[in-house]
Amino acid sequence: MKKKSMLVLLLALVMVFTFAVSVMAADYSDTENHWANAQIEKWSDEGILQGSDGKFRPSDSITRGEMAIILDRIMDYQVKAKNSFGDLASEAYFTDAILKANASGVILGDAGKVRPKDYITREEAAVMLGRAFGLTASANASSNFTDKANVASWASAMVLTMEQKGFIGGTDGKFLPKNNISRAEVVKIVDNIIKGFVTKAGTYTANVEGTLVVNAPNVILKGITIGGDLVVAPGVGEGEITLDNVTVKGNLVVKGGGVNSIVIKGNSDIGKVLVTKVGNQVRVVTEGNADVEIVVVDDGSDDVVLTGSFGDVQVNASDVVVKAVDASITNAKIEGTKSKVVLDAKSTVNTLTLSAAGAEVSGDKGAVVKSVVAESTAKGAEITGNITVEKAEVKANNVAVNTVGTKVTVSAGVTGTTSNGNTVNAGTTVTTTTTAPSTSTGSGGGGGSSTVAVSAISVVVDGEGEATISAKDGTLQLKANVTPSTASNKSVTWSVDEPEIATISNTGLLTAKTNGKVTVTATAKDGSGEKGSLVVTVSEQEKTLSVATIGSLRIPATEEIFAWANGYNHSVWNGLNVTGTLYNAKEKSVPAFGKDSGEKWFLPFAITAPADVADGATVKITGLKAGKESSFTYTKDHFETDKKVLQVLWAVEKDENITIVVDWDGEGANYTAKEYTLNLKGLTLSENETPPLKVVSIEKNSEHVKDANNTTVNAVGNVVTIGGKIPYQAESILGHAEGSYLYEFKVTLDNLGKEAACKTEGSTTNIYAASDNWLDGDNYFKFVGDASNRQNITITIDNDGNWKTTEDQLVITVKVAADAQLGEDSTATITLDGEDAHSNTKYNGENHDLKLSNDLKVTGALKYHETDPTDMGFAAYDKHFMVFTIKDLPETGATITVEGKANGSDSSTTYTLTGNSEVFVWGVEANENIEITVNYGEGFEPMVYTLDLSGVTLEDPNAVIGTHTVEVGDTAVPGFERNTGGTITVDVSAVADGKITGEALSALNAQVPGTDGNPEIGYTGFDITFNAEEGQQAKGIEVYADDKKLNATLDGENLIKLYAAIADRTGDEGSYTWKVREEKVEWKLVWLDAENNVIGRTFFTTDVKMGSN
Repeated sequence: MKKKSMLVLLLALVMVFTFAVSVMAADYSDTENHWANAQIEKWSDEGILQGSDGKFRPSDSITRGEMAIILDRIMDYQVKAKNSFGDLASEAYFTDAILKANASGVILGDAGKVRPKDYITREEAAVMLGRAFGLTASANASSNFTDKANVASWASAMVLTMEQKGFIGGTDGKFLPKNNISRAEVVKIVDNIIKGFVTKAGTYTANVEGTLVVNAPNVILKGITIGGDLVVAPGVGEGEITLDNVTVKGNLVVKGGGVNSIVIKGNSDIGKVLVTKVGNQVRVVTEGNADVEIVVVDDGSDDVVLTGSFGDVQVNASDVVVKAVDASITNAKIEGTKSKVVLDAKSTVNTLTLSAAGAEVSGDKGAVVKSVVAESTAKGAEITGNITVEKAEVKANNVAVNTVGTKVTVSAGVTGTTSNGNTVNAGTTVTTTTTAPSTSTGSGGGGGSSTVAVSAISVVVDGEGEATISAKDGTLQLKANVTPSTASNKSVTWSVDEPEIATISNTGLLTAKTNGKVTVTATAKDGSGEKGSLVVTVSEQEKTLSVATIGSLRIPATEEIFAWANGYNHSVWNGLNVTGTLYNAKEKSVPAFGKDSGEKWFLPFAITAPADVADGATVKITGLKAGKESSFTYTKDHFETDKKVLQVLWAVEKDENITIVVDWDGEGANYTAKEYTLNLKGLTLSENETPPLKVVSIEKNSEHVKDANNTTVNAVGNVVTIGGKIPYQAESILGHAEGSYLYEFKVTLDNLGKEAACKTEGSTTNIYAASDNWLDGDNYFKFVGDASNRQNITITIDNDGNWKTTEDQLVITVKVAADAQLGEDSTATITLDGEDAHSNTKYNGENHDLKLSNDLKVTGALKYHETDPTDMGFAAYDKHFMVFTIKDLPETGATITVEGKANGSDSSTTYTLTGNSEVFVWGVEANENIEITVNYGEGFEPMVYTLDLSGVTLEDPNAVIGTHTVEVGDTAVPGFERNTGGTITVDVSAVADGKITGEALSALNAQVPGTDGNPEIGYTGFDITFNAEEGQQAKGIEVYADDKKLNATLDGENLIKLYAAIADRTGDEGSYTWKVREEKVEWKLVWLDAENNVIGRTFFTTDVKMGSN
């Protein structure tokens, strides 16, 4: 295992961290080649999920109680709910974690039960993890799981959301929601979600690709981008988190923090802040140019304080107070019943919508709300206090408006509206004039002395120093910072939650009593209900009790009785209540091991001493022996030297409880002896020697069988069904005949005996003794079966290998599904992508605007290609091209036949491939479909795919693209009048008997012979300019005259000069005769960019006519 590193840079006494872990990786013997090995190492190092006895047991299922413990280790929940579950014992080891997760809304239970010992299913795990990380479940999320209909309705939205975000995956396209989730799968999901994990105070400057979880107070994030969510975990406590120039592309999820907790400053960009903290007050502050678009308050039993500038504020939780302290809010909305928005004198809200019954807005004089709308659902809402509310629109019944100067409009049909105690009728508008009543949020109205209420309190250490006491009987002076500074009554009442750990005076002096953590709270005396808290750690105090940790144990001993007890110790510890099953040791109970022959059942357990255990320590254990009370006293000599652990293997009898008395110094000077009782009433004592052999998992394997990707292995209980496509195997595999259709799976077992033997029965019978090495590992084997005759096979395992009784046998039945296909089809994936193989043309991209549906229907349009395709090896008649790719082929050996049309006739081409994909450029004609046949050769059935092109539009070669401008050129011939439409009208005065005379004759004689390769023809010129769009520029051109392509180049940017024939020449030099050439020519201009892409196609006509001028 490699040691991971953490970079620590000390600059100006500030620690700067990257998001890394600097602990030694765990080394488990059963994960080295496991698919989740890297994730197991990482999160085991973090202490989130760990193994024991050198093993992680990645395939084991976990219980709902264990899942709660994992989530508590990640989040460090601070608030615990009252135990209202009938099946949750108060002393169980998982009880605290479940009650904390319940308080945070992660584990809800059902019908008064939480089922802590039940294995958790994959859908239950997905929901708990989603809730823990503050994900917003979306029922509109798409899913590729083929069994998504099997997901419970209450879990569906979260499962789909987790899938869409890439946090969860499936097997063979299935999610398997009802299956138990394994330890490895939980670790993998946690790793998929968390890409950064902060557990220490400091400044962090490294970007995070996904979700970042901060679980420590006093953390600064500076100049970073977080690609997913930023989760401020409950473990932050009442500490502060600062975001300085931070961009969060997901949500900022606030589950922890205190009165000055979340500071967002600089140019930070936060889309949504989701406040879900449970417990004490939390504050969100924006400074500078920080941009927070929306704040959603979804939970919390105490106040949420907002300071700074915010876009939208949405209060979804009920009975919550959101306080605006020097805040500017664009829009606010209350959707939680009886929730309030309270503004101090410096705060403003543009629009406030009340949507819930009993919603309230109030505040201090100076606060301004421009508009309040009480929706029809806001029955009994109240607008009150000394704030200025410019206008209020009332659509709900029983709304009270108690502010002064507010324009109140009541909708038709609404009843019970009052303005400062006066009834306001429906369908009317009034302006309140009566003095508003004073409130607890600010100064009173109507004259007299004003009272300023406390709006926030923070508890801090007075002076410099940490919130810790490490001196024996030490003290720590605390102080309460009260906001605002102008509060009329700043007095507070001090209290602690654990007075046995520390006490506090009425002046805030905290005095240590014993080790632990204590929460100190200061509560305002002015009646505002404001409070602030601080967690103080107390250490190095003298212990007054002999505290012991007692739990289950797997003893690393070489003696057989100890090893046997470890292997078959199936006890489950819930605090000091032991349940489960112990198995009969039988002949292993011999005096040679210090055990009496009459003793049958043995319970291993461990007792852990405190760090300062004295040499005179004693542990007295009392139980039953042969039905009578029996005791044994252990001394320090019986403990492990380094670990200070006493390992006990205790012989258990029926109706026995075990009493343990610990005295860690043997004298009682520093410790008082303490007694514990192990309750064994729920422990079953079995007469069987070993627990029943059982299947842990059956899963598809592909170590020996080739090309089995499309074979399915579905195990229900001990019945295995083989389905899908079972591949043909040309060679013999593990003794199976050549040319068989084979499948393979792996069986993992629990409670497997050392002498176990196996036999298979089907078309033939094979019996394997234990010495035949039928196992592929300590507790698993890989099975290769033959489906050629679709026969059922039974696999029988005899756990002691003597085949004398069926009581210790396990039978696995293997069936081949009726719809299973023997022999793979040729398979392929067809997509409309891929780079065109022809280097000097771009059929893909310029000429490819298509979509392909799952049923291979092609829709869209193909552009017309002006370029002569013969240079590319295509026929001249190919003018529309489609690019498609055939993927997911074997590396070699496949042949592909493509059939379609060639100039109206059927045509086909066969290709032999050397790679696993091929790109095709295909000339498409009207009414053509393309049929593709894929054949892998022997053992495979050919597959035929038909690309349906009936939905494809072939672009008209004469379709106009863009426009041009035609102007008279610089080679004008007098007497020939031209217009921009191209018509050339000849002045008859310049013509005699059709022969050209005068200036026109001189102009033609002066022309350079051979303007278009023909000296016998005279021309007049046109300037054609392409009207390019922004960002376009014509760099090349193709010119067609009556569909004949001419040699042409541009004469300037977006410009070409064209010449129209107007006269034919006869005679000899010096005596030429020119005669008007009456001719109509259709011109097509194709404008090209620098890469020869068509950016325009324009047309015009030149028509030479004799006129009457």
